Order: sequence, then structure tokens, then C-alpha cells
Amino acid sequence: MKRILLFLLPITLLFACHSDHKKENTDTLNKPNAAKTHVLSKETLALIDEFKPIIQGVWVKSDYLEKIKQTKSPLAADNLAYGMTALYIRTDSIKIDSLIVPDIADNHDGSYWTLYFRKGKKKNSVLLGPGELTYNIKHKDTCLFISYYDKELKKNINTKYIRTYKFTPSNDFGNGIDYYINKILIAGQYNLYDDNGLISKVEFKDDGKLSGFFNFKTYKINIDMHSETQATLDEIFFQGENKVHGSFAFKFNADTLNLYTTKENADSVSSSIDKLKYKLVREKP
Repeated sequence: MKRILLFLLPITLLFACHSDHKKENTDTLNKPNAAKTHVLSKETLALIDEFKPIIQGVWVKSDYLEKIKQTKSPLAADNLAYGMTALYIRTDSIKIDSLIVPDIADNHDGSYWTLYFRKGKKKNSVLLGPGELTYNIKHKDTCLFISYYDKELKKNINTKYIRTYKFTPSNDFGNGIDYYINKILIAGQYNLYDDNGLISKVEFKDDGKLSGFFNFKTYKINIDMHSETQATLDEIFFQGENKVHGSFAFKFNADTLNLYTTKENADSVSSSIDKLKYKLVREKP
């Protein structure tokens, strides 16, 4: 299937044209030269001290993740994968009174916003792009809200984000989305069956690693429904050594994960389910 290319191209490539922003920067606030040329107000310093320990990390659109959890289908949740679906705030990259915040839009495109440590109109808010960023801490759980005025809709938009990673293992912060979706959707131990009965025990891990499913070593659930053509199925991609790869459509039925072969439709731009290939039954704790 053409969509297998998604597995081979990490989401980092979305930002290749902005590589100048991806270089590691150190916080310049305490550097002698910076202090001489930039005098920050007490209000700005207070905002940096307040927000810096709170906003660090990869943040993903909350309602989108919740719908995947409820429906067990990224495709069913795709209507919520619009706008800024994820952002990565690195507080070690503060430059004077601001920092660059890379984001993923519509689970497909990459861009950047600038966060300024300047007080917004709302309580606990700072400026982010054309809007404001605020935070809320409840029962030790922290969430962010990004709000702005939509001129076309003529109304204020307020979106909630939850943290999936505090620090990413790489600059590919798209794995912060993958990690959380893996965790709520598929991670766990399963018994694998085909028409002849039990084949093996399979383990899907949060980080995308895989064992027990033939020679495949990693897996990835497709969440980019707009990369080539409009997706019509939930798909999972597998990869092993020596460029061995495979893909299946998938559906959950309670604790059973069904994997299907697919066939191309007459329009040559969409696919449909063909035959049930494997059943994976989740082991109960």
C-alpha cells in the first residue's frame, strides 16, 4: 500500500525547512552579555519563573485523544484533528523574553509560533502567536489552554491540551502523539490467532516497539489522514529488519484486535477491507 511510506518518514521531516530553529539553544537569561543588553522587567521575570516549570513538554489536543480512547479509532476522531494538534515547548530554549514553539497542524503540517512572556488578558496567561496560552492545575494534573479569536467564525476558540511527554527522547516530538495513542489504544499483551489457531504471544509497547508478531520489530498507527489521499480505513504499519514491512486495516471488537488485508477501490484513491487475516485477543491483567 502507498500509505506505508508514512511509517518510513518520521514526522521530523515536516520541519526540515525550519532546521535553523531545531538547533539546541541554552537559556540566555543569566548570561552576563545578555544581562547587559537586555533588561527585563520584574513582571517578565516573574512570568518566566511562574511558567517555566509548568509548560515544559509535548502537549496534544485533549478532545482528539479522548475521542480515540472512546471510539478506538483514529479515523473516527479525525474530525477533531484540525488546527494545532500538538506542540512542543522547550523551556531551555528561552531567548530573552520569548521562545519558538514548533507545532503540528492537522496531524500533517509543521509550523512555528512565538511565545512571549508577556501578560495576556486572562489570568495565568502569556502571549502565543495571535492568541494566549493559559494553564490549569487540578489534582496534580496540568493542562494548557490556547485561545484566539477566529475572524472567519467571528468567535473565540479555546482548545485544551494535555502533556504526553515532559522531555522527548529526540527532536521528533511527533512521537509524543504516537506514544499516547499507543498507550490508550493498543499497548498490551495479546494472543495471536489465524485460521489454524494460536500462533504466538504478541506484545505492543507504548513506544512503538513490538515482539512476537513474526519478524516485525516496530509498529505505527496511522493518524495522518491527509498525507496522500483521504483515508477511509484505520491502518497499522509494521516494520522489521532489512526493510521488511507490512500494513493492515484494523478494527477493535471489545478486547479483540482484528487485522484485515485491504483492496484498492475502483477510484484508485481509496481502499476497503478485504479479508480478516489475524485476530489478536488482549490478555487480561
